[in-house]
Amino acid sequence: MAAGLGREVGALFIEDSGTRLAELEVALTKGDADAVAAIAHAIRGSAANVGADAVDRACAVLEALGRSGDLTRAHATFNVLTQALDQARGEIMSNAKKDAA
Repeated sequence: MAAGLGREVGALFIEDSGTRLAELEVALTKGDADAVAAIAHAIRGSAANVGADAVDRACAVLEALGRSGDLTRAHATFNVLTQALDQARGEIMSNAKKDAA
């Protein structure tokens, strides 16, 4: 992937993941298992585009929990996802700075 395209995809992931994370938190608060599954699935797709494997794994768990209708472990997994997203965002920003230099 060309450096410019990689930076653009990374920037979109950072922007979109923040919005999706907020939506996911609302869905968890409401106990909306269908929305949890759908939002986790969307984040997984974006994570795959940028190679954020830990984000993908956490979202896979959240998606499965949402599809099962059992959100008892979802809040703990949401915390794992939040940490994984923070790390992925940091790596993307660091790589973008290196590419720009």
